[in-house]
Amino acid sequence: MSNLTNTPATQSNPAPTPSGSTTMQQGTATMHWSMSVPIDPSKLTHLYHLPHKLSTSNYITWITTTESLLMTVDLFDYCKAGGIPTLKTKDEMQNWWHADAMVRSVLTANMTEEVVCQVGHLQMAEEIWKEACHLFGGQTLTDWTLTISSMVTLKFVDGEDVSIHIAKMKSYRRDLIMMNRNIDDDLFACFMRISMPASWNYVFTGLPDKYTLSEVEQCIKDKYGVRNNQASTAAVYSAIQNQKGCQRSDQKPKPGEPYCENCRKPGHWIAGCWSKGGGAHRKGPNQKWRD
Repeated sequence: MSNLTNTPATQSNPAPTPSGSTTMQQGTATMHWSMSVPIDPSKLTHLYHLPHKLSTSNYITWITTTESLLMTVDLFDYCKAGGIPTLKTKDEMQNWWHADAMVRSVLTANMTEEVVCQVGHLQMAEEIWKEACHLFGGQTLTDWTLTISSMVTLKFVDGEDVSIHIAKMKSYRRDLIMMNRNIDDDLFACFMRISMPASWNYVFTGLPDKYTLSEVEQCIKDKYGVRNNQASTAAVYSAIQNQKGCQRSDQKPKPGEPYCENCRKPGHWIAGCWSKGGGAHRKGPNQKWRD
């Protein structure tokens, strides 16, 4: 961390850095603001209450949040110090150790007890940061591989809600974003398309050669809507036909009209019924050889 070191030179007035923090100009080198001004932990208590404590399952979220918050108060440099700096005065060295101790306590306060047991023996914020990255950073590549594999192998099953399927695909992409390994829209559009079964290939014939994610998603939703409407119409038609059949089989005769108790149809008596069990069985047209 070069901006935590200084060289003997005439000290000038404080100057703002590009990030907004204050450094002391010393010749051609700069000195971090925390070396010239003792750090006040009471003004930075919010750093001890981050939304996530580091565990084996949230490394990407934790490291992103922690790094961002430490950068807002210009203290993340202590996580990349590059060793103990060579300072001119005892006060500067003491201020550096106090600031480093605070950053170290911020890191460990936002870790689970299991993680603290693995890094608590380290004496510098930089060491703790590097050890955390070493312990859990290796999972990033594994998690990325598993997420990509899950995304590519996920297939839509006929009868499944297409909205749920699309949401699953997008959840895998969100995981990649959290790993800082996002994929571009064109590649994700390709993954979205191949997630549909072969029976859907004709649906995509209308897409241009260079299709977009929104076009693929809209195409899937439109076709799913058409299929649902067709299935609903067929189900309603079938229900109506079944209802009519039941009504015909159970219809009651009007008073005085013939009604067959054998086939349960009006218009004739059982004695003249051609159906099996009727008095005229085998006597109807084309029934000579039929039961």
